[in-house]
Amino acid sequence: MIYQLQKKFIRICMISFLIVFGVIFSTIYIFNYWQATASTDSLADIIEKDGGQIRPFDHRQPMPQKPSPVPDAISPEAPFTTRFFTVTYDSAKHYISSNTASIASVSDAETLEYGQKALESKKTRGWLGEYRYKVTSQADEIFIIFIQNSNFRVTARIILVAAAAVLLGGGTILLILVFVLSKRAVKPVAESYEKQKRFITDANHELKTPLTLMLTDLDIVESEIGKNEWIDDIKSEGNKMTLLINRLVYLARMDEENTPVEKSKISLSDIANETASLFCPLAEQKHLSFTSEINSDVVIMGNEAEISQLLSILMDNAIKYCDADGYIRISLQSGKHPVFYIENSYAAVSSLEMDSLFDRFYRADKARTSGNGFGIGLSIAKAIADNHNTNITVQNMEGEAIRFTIKFRAS
Repeated sequence: MIYQLQKKFIRICMISFLIVFGVIFSTIYIFNYWQATASTDSLADIIEKDGGQIRPFDHRQPMPQKPSPVPDAISPEAPFTTRFFTVTYDSAKHYISSNTASIASVSDAETLEYGQKALESKKTRGWLGEYRYKVTSQADEIFIIFIQNSNFRVTARIILVAAAAVLLGGGTILLILVFVLSKRAVKPVAESYEKQKRFITDANHELKTPLTLMLTDLDIVESEIGKNEWIDDIKSEGNKMTLLINRLVYLARMDEENTPVEKSKISLSDIANETASLFCPLAEQKHLSFTSEINSDVVIMGNEAEISQLLSILMDNAIKYCDADGYIRISLQSGKHPVFYIENSYAAVSSLEMDSLFDRFYRADKARTSGNGFGIGLSIAKAIADNHNTNITVQNMEGEAIRFTIKFRAS
């Protein structure tokens, strides 16, 4: 259990790191994309205004002041550093001409291809590879400007490489640190847990032997003086204590890390039918409606004894906490993930602490102090389910009933 707690702690830290890193990286990438798009669009607007060219910078005129944080789209070097071409169509989208004077890496055939793609996109602005384009209508012509912005791709590639390096390096360092520090973080819990296990083990040795002797002596006394209600009461309580000790030891063993579970292909249908047949007479004795719908040929990988105990605990719990003249329904559905559920009427279900039902020594009805339960049956069921990587849940059925659901893994 402690090892699982440590793994959970490490997993939470790593997921948190990935989320924070992802947010930071996404913010940088989005800002870079916005910056590249905004500055290129500004250049396209200038080229459109200047009739398909960038006029040389006039030093006698002051540079325009822009209120936005977009970097300068036009500078004295812009006419010499901006690579762009234009394509012109008539209103019927028939090719008229192209201008590649400001770029040497694009042929006339390629300009036609880019122009067609821009028209087919039906967008005013967009990206085609490393080119940002703008489509405008002038008189009876369609004018498309393509500006090369390879810097954006280079920057994006650099960001990706840097992000991968930071993710790999930072993630490795963080994993090592969290692994080392998590041992110190869970150490107090581990020590407390070990003391608890030691106490249960010691209690098993210290209590089980005198209980066995006491029950044996009671049998001898009973054989000499005959049946006696006081002796019967003592024997009954002694047997309860023995059962409690056995269950506590069982739970302690289930909690031990790396506890091997012998699994094989077992018929869940047969186990469910056998368990239902055992509890059906008890339900009828209490005047409860007992129905079952169990699909045949449901096979899973598991330990037959533990799965049988799991279903028995749930059925015993359903009978114990079912309303008078109430009902119990059992269902086993086949599929990729077989599902078993048991539902029983329970008018007080709204008063239950649903999150605490699987806690040890939790009693759903604290007034039933005279019952045979110890409040650890569902804890054992949860431990068995966890040992089989099986999900067990509980639901409040509209304030009238309670349902336990187990989702198994098919073999």
